Amino acid sequence: VEGDWCRWHRPVFSRGVSPRIYSGVQSDRVETGWIPAQGQDDTSSNFKILLSGSQCPLAIPAVTRYPFAMAGYEHWELIAITVVFFAGGVVKGGIGLGLPTVSIGLMAIWLPVEQAAGILILPVILTNIWQAFFGTAFRLILHRLWSLLGALVVGSTAAAILIAEADTALAAGLLGAMLVTYAVLGLSGARFAVPVRAEPLLSPVMGLATGLISGATAIFVIPVVPYLQSLDFHKGRPGREDDSTDPTRATDDTMVKDALIQSLGMTVLVSAAGLAIGLGAKGNLPVSVVLPGSIGTAMAILGMIAGRKIRNRLSLVVFRRWVLSGLTLLGLVMVIRAVA
Repeated sequence: VEGDWCRWHRPVFSRGVSPRIYSGVQSDRVETGWIPAQGQDDTSSNFKILLSGSQCPLAIPAVTRYPFAMAGYEHWELIAITVVFFAGGVVKGGIGLGLPTVSIGLMAIWLPVEQAAGILILPVILTNIWQAFFGTAFRLILHRLWSLLGALVVGSTAAAILIAEADTALAAGLLGAMLVTYAVLGLSGARFAVPVRAEPLLSPVMGLATGLISGATAIFVIPVVPYLQSLDFHKGRPGREDDSTDPTRATDDTMVKDALIQSLGMTVLVSAAGLAIGLGAKGNLPVSVVLPGSIGTAMAILGMIAGRKIRNRLSLVVFRRWVLSGLTLLGLVMVIRAVA
């Protein structure tokens, strides 16, 4: 204090993240200034100044100023999240996947990757439960892909814990690189074929690799989606190709289709569960994500309905190409920002 004036200090976090969300986290820089030694509201920072006798005032969050301040999100952020998950839902409804990929890529424009990943968990789990569990191939998936699913949990949990200690620019750059990789693979139309005898070795490797990537970036599709698409579910274990009782073999074309669709949903669910465990272990999964996560779930469902209607009116190939081209551009921008 100097005469009738007091100096204030306020932490400033990267990309405009409110101190209400990251209280206790080291800030990028500290702003300072002077205020009169009397009670007043600082409307520019959403801080309320309280006097304590003749001491300089203390600054606390003015939680009554905005209706959603307790959740740590401003109005514009919730509106942006609404738009993001509706767009992700449209993509998932149109091409069958892409909700996490589109949503995390767009939210990472203004949010740290770990915070965006926390918001993503609830919508991803709720929109993939039906896809994972309802179909004719659930038993087949458990018998054939159990090692892949187990490695997914280990990898995603470990990566989510480790990425919490990493620089935010590094996490954003890695996310951008994964977006570009996924989009380029999709645009190239590349297809692979994995022999059944190679699956016992490749499945845990693919699961661990996907887990590490999903835990660090919340991208659940690399490399597991190309791998699952390369499996021949018509064939079972080596030596039992014609054994109708083999639980690793699809018995008809419907089960083959269900095996691919359900395995995609199951891998996303398992990855999201591992991500949630890792984020929770580092304290990066606060209760405040329930509000934006619930909004995201509702909007994703509405977007999926709209996406199906768009798919019926627009060429699926054209729609998919536009989505992948947009993801490529977004990923490149994120990589450039990270290295600049």
